[in-house]
Amino acid sequence: MSSGCGDVLSLNDLQIAKKHQIFEAEVITGKQGGVAGGADIDYATNQVTGQTQKTLPAVLRDAGFSPASFNFTTGGTLGVNDADKAVLWPVEDGGDGNYYAWRGSLPKVIPAASTPLTTGGISDSAWVAFGDITFRAEADKKFKYSVKLSDFTTLQQLADAAVDSILIDRDYNFSNNETVNFGGKTLTIDCKAKFIGDGNLVFTQLGKGSIVAAPFMES
Repeated sequence: MSSGCGDVLSLNDLQIAKKHQIFEAEVITGKQGGVAGGADIDYATNQVTGQTQKTLPAVLRDAGFSPASFNFTTGGTLGVNDADKAVLWPVEDGGDGNYYAWRGSLPKVIPAASTPLTTGGISDSAWVAFGDITFRAEADKKFKYSVKLSDFTTLQQLADAAVDSILIDRDYNFSNNETVNFGGKTLTIDCKAKFIGDGNLVFTQLGKGSIVAAPFMES
């Protein structure tokens, strides 16, 4: 509804917005609910869209890094053996929500209420945004494809998480007459790897207008 004062948000609008915020917080923090006391999670699911995304801490670990136990707001110290630690610059405190790795000498003291800019600057020999190290390629995939097979064990798990596009980025070994139900979703399935097996791999309930690009089967 609306009034002379402009649009009025309904309770449902606010609840939807909150779910989006929780999803974003879970992706950044790797914590259930996006809160410090939440359980560690490797994947976050948007309760509005159904989109599943790997959390940034999980991506960090895959690249050989791990989140520091502190951030630029709380402050802390990177020890001499902490070259593989990445420090979060929190969005809620004016940051960009990215993780930063220190490329200078260690130990490195990060005062509370600081930023990468005030504690050495951003350069190849100081703070380097994790996105500039390895996450950019991962992020490009996330923007182009809603999900990719390398993040899942089975094709059915991939189909359940799919939103609009799928990347088959690793070879998949299937069993004869293995059936994958896409639930009526209209999807673009981009095959950059092979389906390997003897017999049939059956796709069902692919929505009208779906595209399976360059499928390759190998026995």
